Amino acid sequence: MKKTLINFSLILLFSAIIFSCKESSTESKLELDAKLIGTWELTKIKTSIAGQDVELTPQAAGISSTVTFKSDGTFESVNTDSDGTTNDKGTWGTSNGNLTITITGEEPETAPYTFIDDNNVSIDRNIEISGNQVFATLTFTKQN
Repeated sequence: MKKTLINFSLILLFSAIIFSCKESSTESKLELDAKLIGTWELTKIKTSIAGQDVELTPQAAGISSTVTFKSDGTFESVNTDSDGTTNDKGTWGTSNGNLTITITGEEPETAPYTFIDDNNVSIDRNIEISGNQVFATLTFTKQN
């Protein structure tokens, strides 16, 4: 009787694990937010430097970024900083207010995003300014 109870408990435990794994994989499925499809240019950076809130233009920070999100789930970006210019390609998707991009050959990166209006979106993430990693809110403006 004791052995049957242990076996039954193990079956319940494994069932719970299997069902919880299935639920989490469904929740993490990425979708394409149609409002993001198009070309976006970095236009504003909000951060805190030495305890002071600062709002910078990309030019003042020494960086630029243009990203094109395509309806097939791919993206292309051109980013310039003190190290030079990089052209990246990969895939993108969204889930629960988070944007996930995966540059070809790299690990996915996820950051929260919020639409300010139809033509402006903000993304929160760490960036490098003058050789230092800082947390920033980046505003991108949709290009025509």
